[in-house]
Amino acid sequence: MEIHLAHANLVRFEARHPQNGLPGIAIRDLLKASLRHRPDRILLGEIRDVELPYRAIKSNIGDSLHVVIQIERRPGRRYISEVLEINSYDPDSDLFDYCAIYQRQEATQ
Repeated sequence: MEIHLAHANLVRFEARHPQNGLPGIAIRDLLKASLRHRPDRILLGEIRDVELPYRAIKSNIGDSLHVVIQIERRPGRRYISEVLEINSYDPDSDLFDYCAIYQRQEATQ
């Protein structure tokens, strides 16, 4: 549980590999389950082992995500370092059309 939110209507899902006789739960299945709840927002934490071609992953991001939030870890704390608005993705040129909504400025000392 990387993202801590205090919200009244929050539902959490977590993917897992098969373990101790329990079946695995794929991210794709969690996405389908989350859509049944008719969410206003879907937040994704760290995603690993998505067995899709690189181009398909990037196309899905461009088609599905509107905002990407980069969280940076520093000793003892996490900070939002960048927020991007995703407008589109062009698979032929392999480029995202995005604009930076927020970029954390380093404190000068």
